Amino acid sequence: MLETIFDKNVIGFAKEAKILGAIGNISFLDGTITLVTADDTLVIEKMEDVIYLEALGAFGEEIIFEHDVLMAQSQQLYEISIEDREERIFQLHLLDDRLERVKSGETFQEDKFEALGEILTLVGNKYEMQEELPEFDLNFNVRVVREKSDEGTYFYAFNNSEREEIDLIKVINVGSHILDGEHVRITISHEDYIQYLESELFEEVDAKEVESLAMTPLAQHGRIDTDVDAPKEEEEDVCQDCGEYIEGCQCDPWE
Repeated sequence: MLETIFDKNVIGFAKEAKILGAIGNISFLDGTITLVTADDTLVIEKMEDVIYLEALGAFGEEIIFEHDVLMAQSQQLYEISIEDREERIFQLHLLDDRLERVKSGETFQEDKFEALGEILTLVGNKYEMQEELPEFDLNFNVRVVREKSDEGTYFYAFNNSEREEIDLIKVINVGSHILDGEHVRITISHEDYIQYLESELFEEVDAKEVESLAMTPLAQHGRIDTDVDAPKEEEEDVCQDCGEYIEGCQCDPWE
């Protein structure tokens, strides 16, 4: 295995530093490995903190490694993996826009690897590309956000993906409960929405938080006041004067 490492048939991804690089040096004395990045930066990591990625083959002069992401002419992305190292059996996995596996294809052997280069092109390695993904996903129809600059106003965030806009509509009712506050609607761009989340002006929350508003005793900023004297149901078979059960009550009913 060491021969393949120093033959550059293996690269490494540092899990903590989030860096992909070639294997530059290995020190068994202190248990560290040196990665060399594309811009020749040296990164020293513990051996157990590095994911090792084996070279699988090549598309012309382009070396393809484990978990590389390949693109078809349709712009669809695929991840390539090795399923059997001894038999050199590979597999392609269909990816979504978050680089998550959606579907896996049939396995194939090394003799068919080169032909993939005629229909697929290398985009990058999945580990490195995942780190470049935006923290906030805009692939949604509607979510609930809470404004953190006041006492907790909630908004429905409706996503218009075609116009790349978000409509923020203040929550003023939960089911049949009418909450305190006026109707507010704000339209912002996707870019502004992400900035609001990154600056923590808003935070995305579980929709169940909105449902709980109907039970929250706060009458302002989009929350309902439940501090109302509700009629208490009288317990059956209990004396209203002494509080004892009827069978043990000693009260005189004629007094």
